[in-house]
Amino acid sequence: MRPVQSVRTRVLTSLIAMSCIATGTQLSAQTGVDEEAEAAAAASDGVPPGAGRGNYVKPVDPDIVEPKRHSGAFVGLGAAFGQARSTDGGSGDVSFRVGIEPGFQMGTGSWSRLEVGAELYSGRIGFRAGTGDESYKAKMPIGLGLMPKIGYGYSLGSDLYAVWKLGVGPVMAKFSGDRTDGAELEADDTLWGIAGQIGAQLAFPATDMLAFMIGLDLTHYQFDLGTLKVRADGASETKVEGRSVIVNATNASVGMRMKF
Repeated sequence: MRPVQSVRTRVLTSLIAMSCIATGTQLSAQTGVDEEAEAAAAASDGVPPGAGRGNYVKPVDPDIVEPKRHSGAFVGLGAAFGQARSTDGGSGDVSFRVGIEPGFQMGTGSWSRLEVGAELYSGRIGFRAGTGDESYKAKMPIGLGLMPKIGYGYSLGSDLYAVWKLGVGPVMAKFSGDRTDGAELEADDTLWGIAGQIGAQLAFPATDMLAFMIGLDLTHYQFDLGTLKVRADGASETKVEGRSVIVNATNASVGMRMKF
């Protein structure tokens, strides 16, 4: 009986061992498949090899998640220099202005922005107009101008961005001129007119708060001269009715902007 029992025991032991080996092989194969599937899913999500999928946070563009990082109030300081020319003929003369522009900038996405502001400025425009003895060289100091503006900006990469602007508003100036025949012209009162502007600027951020600006603009001025005083050598002062003048000034601008 003992030999028979010994044979049975060895057979059962062999069967159990073979079953364990088969089960282990199947589990190993299934684990390999699961690991390969997990690695493929992680790769499709942008998880680097070797990084745990559960502990990995995929980096995102902060401009897309938080476009408001481009939003906030700002104050700009600047100056513009160029040439003004009357639509009444004649050659151009020097124009310039200096001003301050508070405003607000709103990020509208990862690369675009809108802004509104108002430039408070003063300066000078000069021009030559008229024909023959009636031609004159004019000087118009701008005492004060206010130009509300709206702008659209977009990113050019590496924090550099461009802004297109449109503006229109009232302007206050004096008028005087020297005629070719030697007479002097002067407006009786301070003139009120209107100015419109289209321009573009490039911003070069130096820090998160400070940016340097350069740009070009075309500014259109229109005034009604009203009554002009005419003073000529050896003659009494007379008054003549002036007419409206239209002047276009092309300027290059430089400045800086502080963002809050």
